[in-house]
Amino acid sequence: MNTLPFEILEEIVAYIPTESLHNKCLISRTWYNLVRNELYHKLKESTKEMDKLEEEYREFSTRLFDADDPAENSILQLAIKYLEGEIKVEEDYQLDISENMLKYGMLVDEEERKRLNLASCNANICLDGMNTMISWIANMIHQKIHQKMIHQMMIH
Repeated sequence: MNTLPFEILEEIVAYIPTESLHNKCLISRTWYNLVRNELYHKLKESTKEMDKLEEEYREFSTRLFDADDPAENSILQLAIKYLEGEIKVEEDYQLDISENMLKYGMLVDEEERKRLNLASCNANICLDGMNTMISWIANMIHQKIHQKMIHQMMIH
């Protein structure tokens, strides 16, 4: 039986690292509800972070096409590479939460399972789309550099 107030338990659960949180739902029904709510909260926050990273990625990609300065291109390429890594980390984090919620039975109705399965599928589709976009950007950069080199050779 719980002797601590529910609010205190909520604070405790909020400080438990996600990778250690999943199996705490087995302690009791109260902990099950606390862990489930916290994982949904973490999933929602991660989705917001992912949206922000993807927006930054699009912004830097657009700026890269408009930049003529090689130094600025290098900086933008590094920023894009960094954002790619951060997006991958968020995708993995969301997938881990989703898989563990499914594993520990925290998806109680069929609608939640469908929504989470759809989110997992969308994450995979998003990753495929992101890889396609990255390849396209790399080709555009290569073409732009090649055009500048030809232009410089013609000048000299």
